[in-house]
Amino acid sequence: EQFGKVSKNRLKAKKAIAPVWVAVTSQEKLDEVVAAIDSKRVELAKLQDRFKYRIDLAPSDIREVATRRVLAKKDDAVPLLEKIYNESQGQLNLALQLERTAKRCEVKKDDFVQCYPYPPHFVEISIDIMSGIRLQPGADRHLGGSNRTIIKQAHEMLVNERTKLAEKPVGTLVTIDKIFDIVEGNLSTEKRKDLADIFGQFGNEQSMASRVAKAVCLLEFPKDFPKTEANIAACLVDEIGKQAPLADVRDALKSLQEAKFVRETEEGWKLQTAQEKNWDTERRSLEPRPRDRNELLRSALGVIFNEPGLKSYRFQKKTFNLELSFNGSRISEGSGQVPFSINASEDGDSFDERLEEIRNLSRSEDHKNNIDFLFSLNPEIADLV
Repeated sequence: EQFGKVSKNRLKAKKAIAPVWVAVTSQEKLDEVVAAIDSKRVELAKLQDRFKYRIDLAPSDIREVATRRVLAKKDDAVPLLEKIYNESQGQLNLALQLERTAKRCEVKKDDFVQCYPYPPHFVEISIDIMSGIRLQPGADRHLGGSNRTIIKQAHEMLVNERTKLAEKPVGTLVTIDKIFDIVEGNLSTEKRKDLADIFGQFGNEQSMASRVAKAVCLLEFPKDFPKTEANIAACLVDEIGKQAPLADVRDALKSLQEAKFVRETEEGWKLQTAQEKNWDTERRSLEPRPRDRNELLRSALGVIFNEPGLKSYRFQKKTFNLELSFNGSRISEGSGQVPFSINASEDGDSFDERLEEIRNLSRSEDHKNNIDFLFSLNPEIADLV
């Protein structure tokens, strides 16, 4: 403001040949930064009014900047990369294919040569990850999600002691777990501790379980990215010509789930927070009383047999309604033509004894038209209860 006033006065006094222009550059859009900080929001409009012209770089430009600054190829390397792409185009696209997302993951020749060793769509995912990390509680608010951060990440990917991709054979690809190795220091203390516990339990940071955990951790940040087994596997393809390690990822997720480090949600897999771990422990300590347990089972059976296809039985063009009961207690409403009695034994040991008891009951005169069904309550059902 002072620049504007002074320059205008000097121009009027003919002490300057032109007014002063102030150009401001930043790593990302001002309104996004203010939204993240959630302070000084009221001053945003006042600040923006100071500038007559506003020009924003789109995220698509960031990949161009990053690849030209750090990942630009020498002339003699381009034909080699084009040859590798031509030989493995179909297999490469299949291995890196993502599901249930609008993110573009098709690998084209020019993009492949320009972005290598990054798969082209990994640059955009990296931007989303860095933006997500900035929004986590306690994060450094000045951490950028765009070109300078990605330029630094791409450079670190080539020379950092943990990754050293510049020394790897041609054909090695950047994977999400390698990106984790670069950005780990920007994560919250809680997440870093969770990952350290996983590394300690599963041998080292390079075991498949550890690599999958790193991927799950970072893939929580991008929006519109389902953390499915297939997508996690596609993000861990570390060499051109290899298939996505789907079977290994499934085994690793199963091991991590059993160790209470991850859980499956509607959006896919995620790391368990301390609160979620505590709840899981608390839930397992709960022991419903027999009456409550029986009521829960009765309620679940009521939902199952409320399905139109199970409410009745059609025989020779005639429909018979079922009259449902569980352990002698009525479930279905109204009267039915066919009494259907469901019984449960508490465990496998008492099953035979209960079976003989129900068989004898079914032979009696007043039960001759009943249908009796017996099942045993196994540990899986007990866990659900």
